[in-house]
Amino acid sequence: MIMLFALSMELVGLGILLGITFSAGMALTITCVVVMVISGKAISLGMVARRGSLAITLENLIETIAGLMVASLGLLFLAAVI
Repeated sequence: MIMLFALSMELVGLGILLGITFSAGMALTITCVVVMVISGKAISLGMVARRGSLAITLENLIETIAGLMVASLGLLFLAAVI
């Protein structure tokens, strides 16, 4: 969309710059979210580390929920395109 708008305004250089900036911002945002999630997982597992079976169950639950959330988000984006 950015490049299409820039091409319609005959501002190709600005469109490329904005596309790169948009991509870098998205990459930074996703990286920050992943770092926060991994830190939160480590903290929550550290709090229940004394109970081995609970820690393993909690770890499996977190990973399962995260996988389901990523899959459902992907399906939502696919449904929006179709």
